[in-house]
Amino acid sequence: MRQSTRRFLKWALYALLLFVFYILQSTPLFLSIQGIKPALIIPYLLAVAMFEGELAGCIYGIAGGFLWDIASGRLPGFSSLVLMILCIAAALMVMYLLRANLVNAMVFCGISVLLYFLLDYLFCYVMWGLDPARNVLLGRLLPVAGYTLVMMIPIYYFVRGLSRKLNENPRI
Repeated sequence: MRQSTRRFLKWALYALLLFVFYILQSTPLFLSIQGIKPALIIPYLLAVAMFEGELAGCIYGIAGGFLWDIASGRLPGFSSLVLMILCIAAALMVMYLLRANLVNAMVFCGISVLLYFLLDYLFCYVMWGLDPARNVLLGRLLPVAGYTLVMMIPIYYFVRGLSRKLNENPRI
């Protein structure tokens, strides 16, 4: 198979998987535990950024953020900007400072999920004075963050295996 065809198929597969994770995240009762669902897009985007680099992290962070904004009914751009910055940061950390391993992926995911949900809470609830902190932050956002962190484990191994199969010179 030619190099360009192989490269196109790789990026098309990553894009298709982004849509799959978006659909799974948006499906009403999928993986729901007492009304709490994981945010599957964040671990997937971070894993892609860790294994494919900062450009892929930037592009897929923007695309995943727009999908998430569409699903949540928010003004497009908030999730894209935040996820793009988080994915680029994770990719650059792996490129220059750390190794791509599960412990670092969990740290990236934990920090990213907490930052994303805290910014979401500040801009969507606190700024408008909509809901007291214990109802949204403690009752909804922190459990979702914890559940998302747990889901990083299978998603990390899935993307790592995929990256090893698709790349000629894997980063790991």
